[in-house]
Amino acid sequence: MKRVSRLVIWVCSRFTREQIEFIVKELSSILKSRNPSVKPKDNFKEKYPNYRKFIVDSTPPLAERPALDYCRRPDTDRQDFHLLEN
Repeated sequence: MKRVSRLVIWVCSRFTREQIEFIVKELSSILKSRNPSVKPKDNFKEKYPNYRKFIVDSTPPLAERPALDYCRRPDTDRQDFHLLEN
């Protein structure tokens, strides 16, 4: 809102009372959608930049589960899963 206050002060310092009244009338008509050529800024895309932006992976899903094998890691006593090589 600080920017809006600065804008109001700037408008008041630059324009006469009649010009400011005209500006207010024009802005109110825009907000009431009477002037379709001028639309207020929509900040939805700024709030949600990734809305409906998605990609579909072209790789098809796996048809069957891959076979897993237990093996011991030489450096630890832990067992890990590894894919079997066909």
